Amino acid sequence: MESAVAIEVVLGDLAIIAESQGDIVPLVYQRFFAVSEDGQALMSHSDVHMQGRMFEQVLELLFTDDHFGPGSYLEWELENHLNAYGATSNMYQSFLDAVVAVAQSCLGDRWQTTNAEAWQQRVDRILTEVSVYEASNAGQSASM
Repeated sequence: MESAVAIEVVLGDLAIIAESQGDIVPLVYQRFFAVSEDGQALMSHSDVHMQGRMFEQVLELLFTDDHFGPGSYLEWELENHLNAYGATSNMYQSFLDAVVAVAQSCLGDRWQTTNAEAWQQRVDRILTEVSVYEASNAGQSASM
């Protein structure tokens, strides 16, 4: 699925979810913490405002490809999260899985193959960047 099409599907899904469910941030974090004890421990100092801000940043990554690549917003975030705060790529995977699971649950019967493919395309795009960053960072460490 083309990135622009996937973005449109995800945007549409989130508009429906916002109208029918309201704020899903607590649901996403509840699901994330249920599957990631490390993520919950790392975020034990965060409050609902910080969680909302972090969710907003994930939405930005789902909505555009402009934040990917060398010197990008995502690379800056990865530098902070992975190196400074101790986040892991598994936490990224678990968090994004939680976002998708909550979206699927909220959409119910509206969730179709097209929705699943669009969300997976966006998640894969983000996780590919995480993997590229980790590989690049490991290479730099090995050469020092």
